[in-house]
Amino acid sequence: MFFTRWNFPIFLVDNETSIDIIVNQCFNKYNTVKDGKHVHGWPLCAAQLKSRMSGAKDSVTCIRRSENVVTMNPMHYCDPLTDRNVISTLYATSNEKPVSNRSVVVVGARLDTFSMFDGLSPGADSAVSGFVTLLIAAQMLNQLKVSQQPQFVQNNVLFALFNGEAFDYIGSSRIVYDMEKGRFPLANKLSLAKMQPASLALHHISHFVELSQVAPLGDEDSTVYLHTDPVSAGTAEVNQTWLLLVFYCEGTFFSQNGQGCV
Repeated sequence: MFFTRWNFPIFLVDNETSIDIIVNQCFNKYNTVKDGKHVHGWPLCAAQLKSRMSGAKDSVTCIRRSENVVTMNPMHYCDPLTDRNVISTLYATSNEKPVSNRSVVVVGARLDTFSMFDGLSPGADSAVSGFVTLLIAAQMLNQLKVSQQPQFVQNNVLFALFNGEAFDYIGSSRIVYDMEKGRFPLANKLSLAKMQPASLALHHISHFVELSQVAPLGDEDSTVYLHTDPVSAGTAEVNQTWLLLVFYCEGTFFSQNGQGCV
């Protein structure tokens, strides 16, 4: 819906008085239809809404206009979309120890959302439920790893909070770009060479788990659904992994308290 070109303006009216005037005192009072005909004759009641907008054309033009200072009070039209991703690994890595291929599981969630209407963010709950679930999972796995000796650990987990996902997946696309260029994660110039984290590329990743909107469908239904894409499901290793996850969830939770995989 956000990326659809609408041929008419869309307004959000949240003032109760304005809604009553438009709906009850205007539309319902004068525009009532009975037997396919308007009860009242013409003219019918109509409302005219106005909203000032600045033509932006495209991103390049919009940013150029914002940077063009020709008056003491320049008009600011738009801002470039930029932010930061948040990443961390379950076990610390070092560039002195190479990472094995297909040994890293990426668990990701998005940080952002956006709305068609200024000042309102009805989709914020969707993003919040995902990254809160990621933080809880990271905390629990960190507690479990205490009993394991890191030198015997073969696999690792990369937790990633992506920013800009609502705008054509900017955050995750940047990480993929950096991996392809051999620049992920970015080196810390203030740290010694031996303290730099190991470089990660796409061939190091075995699975990608996305935590999107995590919520039960209703008050009496606590089932949480696990989805796979057709390409991944066609791979025997990936297909077996998610089947084991489903089996584990059903065997653990359904047999104990009758609830779904949570």
